[in-house]
Amino acid sequence: MDTKVQDTSNSVRFIAVPTYDVDGMLPKIEHLIIKMVDKYPDEITENYIIGKIISGHFIMLMLIDNEEIVDLLLAHINECPTGLRLLEIPIQAGKGVIEYAKPVNQGVMDFAKAMDCSQVRGQSVRPGMVPILKNFGWKIHHPEMMIEV
Repeated sequence: MDTKVQDTSNSVRFIAVPTYDVDGMLPKIEHLIIKMVDKYPDEITENYIIGKIISGHFIMLMLIDNEEIVDLLLAHINECPTGLRLLEIPIQAGKGVIEYAKPVNQGVMDFAKAMDCSQVRGQSVRPGMVPILKNFGWKIHHPEMMIEV
């Protein structure tokens, strides 16, 4: 799905990478996968992420500006026993968080609607992103906590 987002330069596109094109995209997103691993080095590896992408567990959502991949979101659809369909985004990496917030948010919302999801949930959202996302109507839902044992 290629969802054109509002942008006066017409250079910004938000896409969901089809499964048949995943292998061709991997070399183009390696630097973003490395950024993801750098955020959570004790939890994920490059091989883990690549395996989840190739297996189809993760859907690759990308924001492209002038043919440069500026944001990569890994998502999956969760169908709850109650019938609720969620688009869950457990991890994201990119640049220009403020500059690209509007087209990324619009692309995510359009994709979620196209997939018949009634909610989008961002997991492991960094504190600095909270006010940015709140501007688009996002709210905090089930904060995550941890303790070392």
